[in-house]
Amino acid sequence: MMVTEPVNYSGLIISPCEAANRVPNSRVRVIEAGNKNNNFRYEFNVFCDSDSKNINKNSLSICLYDYMWY
Repeated sequence: MMVTEPVNYSGLIISPCEAANRVPNSRVRVIEAGNKNNNFRYEFNVFCDSDSKNINKNSLSICLYDYMWY
C-alpha cells in the first residue's frame, strides 16, 4: 500500500491530530498508528473504492479539514 503524507487544501502538511479527524462514512477506513504498514506512526483516514472498505491500489489517503474531505 503506497500512502503519501496528508496535506491540507493550501498544500501545507497537516498535523497528526488533523489527519485523524473523522466523521462516519461508509467508504472511509482508519489506519491505526500501530498498524505494521503505517510508516507515519499516527492515525489517518483512507478512502476505499467500495463499501467493504478493502484497501487496494485505488485507495487514497484523505483527511477531513474544515468539514471537507481532501
